[in-house]
Amino acid sequence: MIRILILGAGRSAYHVIAYLLEQSKHQHWQIRIADQHFSSQTLALKERYTAEWIQVDLNSETEWNAIFSNVHLVISLLPPNWHTKVAQTAVSEGIHMATASYTSDEMRKLEPEILKKELFFLNECGLDPGIDHASAMDSISGLQAQGHTIDAFYSYCGGLPSHNTKTDSWAYKFSWNPRNVIIAGQSHARFLEFGNESVIPYLQIFKRAEVISINGQEYDAYANRDSISYIETYGLNGIQHFKRGTLRRKGYCKAWDIFVSLGLTDDTLLLNIAEPLSFANLIRKFLPPVSISIEKAMLQHSGHVLDTELEAYLIDLHFNDFICQPQQATPAQLLQQLLEQRWKLQPEDADLVVMCHIIKYQRADGLRFKRISTFELEGNSAIDTAMSKTVGLPLAIAVTAFLNGQIPLSGLQIPTHPLLRDVILKGLKLQGLAFKETDEPLN
Repeated sequence: MIRILILGAGRSAYHVIAYLLEQSKHQHWQIRIADQHFSSQTLALKERYTAEWIQVDLNSETEWNAIFSNVHLVISLLPPNWHTKVAQTAVSEGIHMATASYTSDEMRKLEPEILKKELFFLNECGLDPGIDHASAMDSISGLQAQGHTIDAFYSYCGGLPSHNTKTDSWAYKFSWNPRNVIIAGQSHARFLEFGNESVIPYLQIFKRAEVISINGQEYDAYANRDSISYIETYGLNGIQHFKRGTLRRKGYCKAWDIFVSLGLTDDTLLLNIAEPLSFANLIRKFLPPVSISIEKAMLQHSGHVLDTELEAYLIDLHFNDFICQPQQATPAQLLQQLLEQRWKLQPEDADLVVMCHIIKYQRADGLRFKRISTFELEGNSAIDTAMSKTVGLPLAIAVTAFLNGQIPLSGLQIPTHPLLRDVILKGLKLQGLAFKETDEPLN
């Protein structure tokens, strides 16, 4: 009997858990689900399926070791900072592992022992990273097999409110980890442009966002942290342009850059809030004394004087109405507290996932084309989100295939491998999730 440990049962875990519980009805599997807290959505599955549900103190070594007892494979849906500890335990106990998160340097250090024990460690198997890898490699390998030369690759992905969801000027609500939104871009951005490495420092990332059109909608796109490392992985050595980016609604990046330039996204400075403080007065700590409104002061000191459109973005956040309670916290943490209230998906809301690859290539006859691959999925509700579905299903599909012997691999793997790519894309298509591709001639 195979036992699968699913670590983490928050709102993003629903589709992974639901898929594997459904599979367990037909397989010789036992599912163990462990977390400190369970979301109401995942708990609803308890009534429909047989599984072990264990509330665990993750900081207790005794309880931690107990949940790994007699486990064949562990899926970590915990925050990324937990993955190293999960991986170390998995290697020690001879347990396979899967996550949706980026492969960390700490994980890479474990690879010799992972290979020695012939363990399968799957990372980057969610939406972005995950579906982006599989779908990009599907297009790239197909074009290369036809003898075409690829000279430019661009990939963009974003989790956004659906077009019908009511929002403020920012047109954004959280469908995933809010912290990742607050600290986005802080490690700078690296990509390839005209055959040379380009670097955008953090203070310039949102200033240098591009506007791109996808299926008739315009989006801001800001550069991701490290595109360069995927050039070899994608088999595109010698390419002239290679860039991966994140999507927001048009106008978002210019407004977000105000927070960046004023230091309000700083996650290193520890502030001591001794008594209740409005967010407006918190912002004033970062500005010279002024007698104008907080919104106008922010514009003035970030170089956007008299920009009424940007002022509307700031007014919509109602800084005076949010009170920071006594605590020690960084500006980034306090900003997150504000935005978690302002940008919360309401029960009647739905989210939207948008992904787009743009590949420019030359055929053997010298003619140049542009392939555009797009994928969009709208969520059903604030609970049943497109984000949860697109992060969870690739992971669940890949794990199922591995346990059924369809992926005879070991070591550190991501969905660029042909076996993983094909299994994931086929499984997603069976769920009604597929890319649309068009090829257009280039002048």
